[in-house]
Amino acid sequence: MGTLINIDVLIALDTVITTRSQLQQAQYNTILNAIKLKAHAAALSDEDLISINTLLR
Repeated sequence: MGTLINIDVLIALDTVITTRSQLQQAQYNTILNAIKLKAHAAALSDEDLISINTLLR
């Protein structure tokens, strides 16, 4: 019985780690796409980059 509980915990931990990784990737993609959009529209400013740099810290 104890082994099954350990396996369940490991599976849950793997799920948490995978979900966090996917969230971080989605956040990165959102920031990157916002930068690309503003750059293509010639609207990217120093303030935008400072804000993004603050988000990434």
